[in-house]
Amino acid sequence: TGSISWLYYSDRLLEFPLGLFGIAIATVILPTLSRNHVAKNPAAFSGNMDWAVRMVCVLGIPAAVGLGTMAEPILTVIFQRGAFTAETARMASYSLTAYSFGLISFMLVKVLAPGFYSRQDTKTPVKFGIWCMVANMVFNVVLAIPYGYIGLAIATSMSATMNAALLYITLHKQGVFSVSRDTVLFVLRVVVACIAMAALIL
Repeated sequence: TGSISWLYYSDRLLEFPLGLFGIAIATVILPTLSRNHVAKNPAAFSGNMDWAVRMVCVLGIPAAVGLGTMAEPILTVIFQRGAFTAETARMASYSLTAYSFGLISFMLVKVLAPGFYSRQDTKTPVKFGIWCMVANMVFNVVLAIPYGYIGLAIATSMSATMNAALLYITLHKQGVFSVSRDTVLFVLRVVVACIAMAALIL
């Protein structure tokens, strides 16, 4: 059906920065965190987690803003031909914009989960993943009725944000990792720059 294809094409574009940046950073950081844990060096462990979060934000926030503000032109340039019409690009752009709000959360999940895996804690991320999968189903039911396929994209973004929040809050409570003040200020600068970028694009 149309709504499934619209979600499919928008999801393909969401996966591009997620795979290119989020998964790549997670792959790099996991062995480093494992070495920090084995060496009993909590300062280095926290510092490397902080670096990963900073890299995710400096790459993910502009990517999310770019996808959100230029959803229709991007879809048009890449996919529009044959059965993929201008109307298809327009409809798919709505779900891509909804997905873009969850991109940074998806990427944060990829780099926060290794904070558990590197300490041989595989149960906690899986438990949170199950909770968020159930929450996603609830969000789907609530949002799909008024917003259709766009509601499904919003629900996915919301469950990803919930997952990232649970992972970070747990790491913080365990005293394993807290975002540094420098990173907070750095992210704020990235946000300001992205707002200016979005305003210029619009």
